[in-house]
This record gives sequence, structure tokens and C-alpha cells, in this order.
Amino acid sequence: MTEGVGMAVAGWVVVFVVGFGVGSLVRVVVFRYAVPAGAPPRRECVGCGEVVVAAGGVVRPLSVRGRCRWCGVRVGAAPWVAEVVTGLGFVGAPAVAAPVWTAVVWWWLVPFAVASALVDVSVRRLPDRLVGVAGVGLVVILAGVAVVQGRPGAFARAAAAGVVVGVVHLAMAAVGGMGMGDVKLAVVVGVGLGWAGWSCVLVGTGAAFVLAALWVAVALVTGGPGARVPFGPFLIAGACVGLAAGGA
Repeated sequence: MTEGVGMAVAGWVVVFVVGFGVGSLVRVVVFRYAVPAGAPPRRECVGCGEVVVAAGGVVRPLSVRGRCRWCGVRVGAAPWVAEVVTGLGFVGAPAVAAPVWTAVVWWWLVPFAVASALVDVSVRRLPDRLVGVAGVGLVVILAGVAVVQGRPGAFARAAAAGVVVGVVHLAMAAVGGMGMGDVKLAVVVGVGLGWAGWSCVLVGTGAAFVLAALWVAVALVTGGPGARVPFGPFLIAGACVGLAAGGA
């Protein structure tokens, strides 16, 4: 019994370490894409001009301290956040996957979710490239899992949920309730939740709005900036709530 627990703990530690390592790449992605709308992805440190991402795509890792290794200027995400949150996401993925090997679906999404949330918090935008690659990869992976498991119905449900959730958020964007980046992310979230089940779609979508409303209410009471709250992080947090409530 004790040996089994030890093996399980060791497995979780390994998964967390892998996720932590992926999180170091997420930090670079946030550094690249946390720029104003219309600006090209960042390649050099804003403080010293040191190249972080070379023209050929070669990446020089950034410090987990959230500061440039060469000049100490604050760059990218806050210290340790990208790495730790991605690691925890990797650990949590198998808990909502059935069978466990289908955790690959959520392992694919975790880095994109963390990067998108951090970019949205930083510059109030969701880069099309991040959301697009996440969505296309998700559809491909789900199609493969559906074939292996013989679950075409689950794949069709995921597609339908993506459309439904996307239309709901598009209607809100039409009246100025959110941006188109939120709508595109909502489609990806809808597909993921739809794969898990309609109950996950309902809970996850509802949780996103509830969490955002609570944040705005607290901000208004405390005098904080509640009017321009980025909705992307709440979409992702709501999805986590939906998956935790319904499993996959």
C-alpha cells in the first residue's frame, strides 16, 4: 500500500516537473505576445535589447523570476506564475480524463490556456495565433481520440458545443460585452467542454460569467478597475470548474 502511494506521488512529481518545464516555454510565449494590438511579436528585451527569440525561432529561456537574465528588467509574466500554474495544470489533467491516457487532450490545452490568460491580463487581448493553434490542435487530437475510442458522438457533441458557446459569446460581443478574441477563445473552450459533456458546457460557461461578475463586484466595492476586466482568464477558469464538476 505504502509502495503504491509512493509510486503515485512520484508519478505526480514527474508530471509536475514536465509541466513546469513546459511553463518555461509559456513564459517565452507571454513575453512574445504580450504586446499592443497590431504590434509584431516581441523578440528582444525592452531594457537591454538582448535577443530572446532569434529569427530562426531559437529560444533563449527567460528567468522564472520574471526578469531579464541580462539586465534585470521586468519582462513577461510575474515570477514563477507561468511555470507553477502550467505544472499544476499538467497534474490536474489526468483527474478529468477517462481513460487516463486521454489526458493528452488537456495537456495540449494547458500551455495555451495559461499563456492566453497571462497575455490577456497583461495587455487585454487574446492573440489569434495562440487561440487558433490551440483550437486546431484540439480538434485534431479529439478526432484521433474519437477514432481510437469509437466515440463519434462525443466528437459531434464537442463540435456542436463549440458552435453554441461561440454564438452565445458572439451575441454578447455584438452589444459590446466582450471582444472578438473572447469569442474565438469561447469556441475553443466550448469544444473542450463539449467533449466532456453538456453538463460541463453548462457549468463551465455559467461559472465563467459568475466568476467575472464576482470580480467586477469586488472591484467596484474596493474601488479597483472593474470596468475593463479581461474575460479570457474567466473563460479558462470557468472551463476548469466545468471539467472538475463533470469530469471527462
